[in-house]
Amino acid sequence: MLQKTYSIYSEDLNSQQLFIEIGNNHLACWCKKASEKKFTAFEFFQCEDYDASTFEHLISQAKLYSKLLTLDVEVKTIVWLTDKKLVLPALVNINEEFIKDNFMLVYGNGSNSKFITRNFEDYVVVTSIENYMFNAVRNVFPKADFQPAYQITKSREDVIRLFLYPNYFSVIVYKDEKLHFFQTKYYSNPEEVLYSVLNIIEQYQIDKNIKIAAGGFIDAHSKLYDLLHQYLEGLELGSVDERLFVPAEFKDYPQHYFLPYVNYLT
Repeated sequence: MLQKTYSIYSEDLNSQQLFIEIGNNHLACWCKKASEKKFTAFEFFQCEDYDASTFEHLISQAKLYSKLLTLDVEVKTIVWLTDKKLVLPALVNINEEFIKDNFMLVYGNGSNSKFITRNFEDYVVVTSIENYMFNAVRNVFPKADFQPAYQITKSREDVIRLFLYPNYFSVIVYKDEKLHFFQTKYYSNPEEVLYSVLNIIEQYQIDKNIKIAAGGFIDAHSKLYDLLHQYLEGLELGSVDERLFVPAEFKDYPQHYFLPYVNYLT
């Protein structure tokens, strides 16, 4: 089952760059003009679990309700969101064997996977996609580039960024102007998100009052938000500079919905 949650479109959708984020239970599509660092359109879909055999059908169904997936664009980027990721220092000699060895240490297996990477300042973000799934996506989007989900940005303040998706959440910790932690995890109930954040705060000896900027698929009136707000003193819903939005309709939605996607405007 596929459900479009919301959609926003600019009147001018010519000369666009299209990004498609693929998660286990969602698709997010957004556009920007090549010459501008602004959102021109955005779509968000929720979906049930899928695999390589059903992915093409999922996209076919999404196209029935999507303007962006049917756009004729030259630049198309697949953003892969998964819990299998590593953040490695850019200074080390990173090659395929090095990545495989590290994935083997952390996740126990990496021999039947495709690894995709993205450099960010002093780090390299690496994520893995099983070969059969990668090939299924490549068959549907043969000319697209692939990137790992990289919700990290440079921060001069101590802050935790907490990004929510259907059944996923990402935690990014900045301390002393450095990235200290970046991980994406599954969750099935709000308590799992809370315990994970509290555990990170304890392990990394972080001030309990640290600012926690939440964004993405979270509602201010949800059980998840109420629980987090009750136990995390520094929790707040993040904001996005309104100058990054082209269509005025973006203002009809909470700004924190778009916070995980600001990085892709650069």
